[in-house]
Amino acid sequence: MKYDFCFVGRLAEDTGIMIYLEALRVLKKRGKIYSLVVCGDGPQQQEAKNFAETNKLRINFLGFVKDPQKSVFQSKMVFVSRYLGILECLLAKKLIFAVYDSEIKKDYLELAPFASWIVIEKDAVALANKISYFASRLGKSTKNIKLGFAWAKQQTWDKLTDQYLDLWGKSKFR
Repeated sequence: MKYDFCFVGRLAEDTGIMIYLEALRVLKKRGKIYSLVVCGDGPQQQEAKNFAETNKLRINFLGFVKDPQKSVFQSKMVFVSRYLGILECLLAKKLIFAVYDSEIKKDYLELAPFASWIVIEKDAVALANKISYFASRLGKSTKNIKLGFAWAKQQTWDKLTDQYLDLWGKSKFR
């Protein structure tokens, strides 16, 4: 593995980039140094780069990446908080850490069908604690990764369309 973590998404407040970076800073202060590759750009890109440089974090910012899967596969774990990104990372058999910054995002993550197979946190200190816990057990316990992969493998666009139509009380045949 080339990296400990891969971040996938826009560098924006709603994707939690600064929470992830702060968690890595907290871990560094505890003597645990992790590497991160960042696949994405956005309004917080310069802030994130400045934070990483100021705190001497081991981060490689790639900017916008057309296909981030290569970086995902080169990483042990993933930081991602968007539905399709989580689904893709479940298919890559990665341990996923997702953060939220609002109650609606919390519900979005905690009520999702994959919620029990990913790690969800609100703040950097709690996230750092979970990273420490799971990173030390990564090779020993893969149950959640296997369950997440099995579920993700069953997801199709047709199935999603059916769920959407059911949600809105519509029929494909009307």
